[in-house]
Amino acid sequence: MFYYNGALILVSANPDKFEKLSETHIFERTKLPDGKKSAPSYSYPAIANGKIYLRYLGKIVALSLK
Repeated sequence: MFYYNGALILVSANPDKFEKLSETHIFERTKLPDGKKSAPSYSYPAIANGKIYLRYLGKIVALSLK
């Protein structure tokens, strides 16, 4: 799961319960020039060729899944 606040969360594929296995913050929310917090991210991650691609506020990263 790529959470709206820039966190990447690994969860088990269990239909009976939600189980978080790991969490890391890939992007930190920053403040906009007017002092307000930045907008949350609603983009979906993409997985291709053993990498996960994440986009957040004009930035993009590719992380290896291997």
